[in-house]
Amino acid sequence: MSNQEKHIFTADRPILKASEDLLNRAKFSRELAVSISKWTEKESLVVAIYGRWGDGKTSVKNMVKEIFENEKTPMFMEFSPWQWANENHITEAFFKELANKLGASKNDDQREVAKKLLDYAEYLELGNELIGKFKNILEKLLLLAIGGTGIISTIVSAEYKVRLIITSLILFVITLALEEIIWGFKWIARWKNIHFEHQKTLEERKAELINALSKVKSTMVVFIDDIDRLSKSEIKTLFRLIKANADFPNIVYLTLFQRDIVERSLEKDEVFAGTDYLKKIVQIGFNLPKLQAGEIHKILFKELERLLDESGLNPKFEQSRWNELFIGGLSNYFENLRDVNRFIATFSFHLGVFKSDTSYEINFIDLIGLEVLRQFEPQVYEIIFYSKKLLTESSGSSHRGSEQSRKKEMEELLEQASIEHKEGVKIIIKVLFPNSQWAWGSNYIYSVGDDEFIKLRINHKDYFDRYFSLYLPVDDIKQSEFEYVLSVTSEEHALFDALMKFHDQDRLPQFVKKFEAYKQVVDKKDAVPFISVMLKLGDILSDEYEGFFSISPVTHIKRIILWYFNKNDFTPEERQDLYWKILESSTAIFLPIAKLWDEADRRNLDKYPDHYFLKNIDTKKILELLGKKIDQNKDRYEFKSSRHLPKILFIWNQVDKAASKIWLEKYINEDANLISFLMKLENITTTTSGYETFVNYFIQLNWLKEFFDDIPSLAKRVRQIKSTTITKDEKTKRLFGNIDRVEDQFLHPEKYPDLMRKG
Repeated sequence: MSNQEKHIFTADRPILKASEDLLNRAKFSRELAVSISKWTEKESLVVAIYGRWGDGKTSVKNMVKEIFENEKTPMFMEFSPWQWANENHITEAFFKELANKLGASKNDDQREVAKKLLDYAEYLELGNELIGKFKNILEKLLLLAIGGTGIISTIVSAEYKVRLIITSLILFVITLALEEIIWGFKWIARWKNIHFEHQKTLEERKAELINALSKVKSTMVVFIDDIDRLSKSEIKTLFRLIKANADFPNIVYLTLFQRDIVERSLEKDEVFAGTDYLKKIVQIGFNLPKLQAGEIHKILFKELERLLDESGLNPKFEQSRWNELFIGGLSNYFENLRDVNRFIATFSFHLGVFKSDTSYEINFIDLIGLEVLRQFEPQVYEIIFYSKKLLTESSGSSHRGSEQSRKKEMEELLEQASIEHKEGVKIIIKVLFPNSQWAWGSNYIYSVGDDEFIKLRINHKDYFDRYFSLYLPVDDIKQSEFEYVLSVTSEEHALFDALMKFHDQDRLPQFVKKFEAYKQVVDKKDAVPFISVMLKLGDILSDEYEGFFSISPVTHIKRIILWYFNKNDFTPEERQDLYWKILESSTAIFLPIAKLWDEADRRNLDKYPDHYFLKNIDTKKILELLGKKIDQNKDRYEFKSSRHLPKILFIWNQVDKAASKIWLEKYINEDANLISFLMKLENITTTTSGYETFVNYFIQLNWLKEFFDDIPSLAKRVRQIKSTTITKDEKTKRLFGNIDRVEDQFLHPEKYPDLMRKG
């Protein structure tokens, strides 16, 4: 990073020179500097610059200082009263710092003033120390008297109380006072030796100081910034200091503060108003030049455009959506440069967190909207965090009976917004979460779908949590990974290799689930390599359901293929010819067989005609291709070891049961193959009781009867294998128990009323 570049965490610092000015205040600063440098009157001048926090007061001060430095005149110093412990030290600290500044000069008159300033400061400091010490003694005596009276009254009779109290107080005061008296004499001695040589009073010393200052040719400018950060008592002390020394010549005080804060601090029990008191001290006051909202917004836009360019997100930027979000929504939150700088600093950080190798895993506009809420409407932001379901489900997905409760939740969310920005918050929420619009009197129905997923929007349930996590989950699929896969859909080998990397990382099921949203993005011309690879994935992924409401990975593959053809503008003839060509040439096993069977079976059942891909190809030809695919693959290792072997054999049974039976008998002639096949027949279910979830493994009798005619003989063979096999494998042990249970179901069906359920 070059020296000229700003670190994102220091972006809120005021500018140091006019070349950094973005708000056209350099001219104002120059005119102010010239006017101050010409001040040569006998009394001090107090100039005030009024402005709110973040309006740029310190930046104006720095530009005035830059001009003084370049012109080598006038002299100036910066006094920071808030650096001192309390108001008791502000006055002497001011004179000491002024003395140090003048004492460093080569000018004799200025060095003489410095000596007198130090003498004046020590005089004031000694007075404050003495007053403070005596004040402490009095406070201790008062506390002792109160506390001592209370203690004594509980342990002695009334006639001795007064005598004991007086005696105790006298003894304690004598003891306590020794240290204070010794300290006092030391300081009195020092005071006398140093300051009472000529027996000068404070007024005499001040008069000498004024006379010495009048001989100094140049003006001394004292910058006092951040006065509104002081406590009320410190503000009063500072302005008393300025007022008490208003007759010091050649000194100009340039004070910077938020006017209403200081005026409230100067008020005194309705005796006088802070406004009137301030008028008696400040001779000239300037309000910072009013900034137009457009000027602030230009700076914001420039910074956002820089981030957009750096991130490479320009092509994905939705201008119309940004206009809708900013106008009336975000715009009112940026009133000054500090608002912009602080926002850009934290937004830059958050954006960087979501950067992957080649892209960003976030929607640029959505992150801006959420970050504005986080900074300026933290209570709204927190409610959004806990309202995922409310804000991410499609607006028409809830039952009508719950609409009122959902509407109430939306209203409660809006109630957390600051009063002046409620309408703005409503606009932000409407843009980020379009399904919320119905809650505010609109019959708007919004469905959250694939478009939101592809564009990484916060209102999609798969991305909502990401916006609040400040990190990417390790097993999440990055946008860059989706983009790479999409870039190689025209090359079958490259596409397959890319997807196998997900398989090696145990992330392929998750990828397939999310990639379903991209089914319309894959180019029509890439249909052959893309669908061919999807069919291959069917041999790798599971077709099992993890729960009642889950969708298996293979089902996601089927949906991708179906909707890819339906959503792209293929004519029915194009779709049929292309699909038939891919099925014929595919080296995949399970899905080509399963898809061909689906086509034939739907015709037999007259079911889902709109899902027919091969409308103009008769059932006989479909079954011929299906048989050919089985015949081509039945001797391959991939066929025998397929995780889908039971389903493939089930289909083969429907087409040619005799051939299927012969093949299976030959295959299971080896004990290892029999055990492997039976394990593939195992079903898994989950049940919940209270707070516990149980996983159940079983083999359904109906499925077993599909492949074996003699269940008792099968069970006997399995028991023989068990008796000759030493295994610690839990799956094999479970299988042995399941076969015994299925045999019992076969022999005693009366014990199992649910025996006829379908497998």
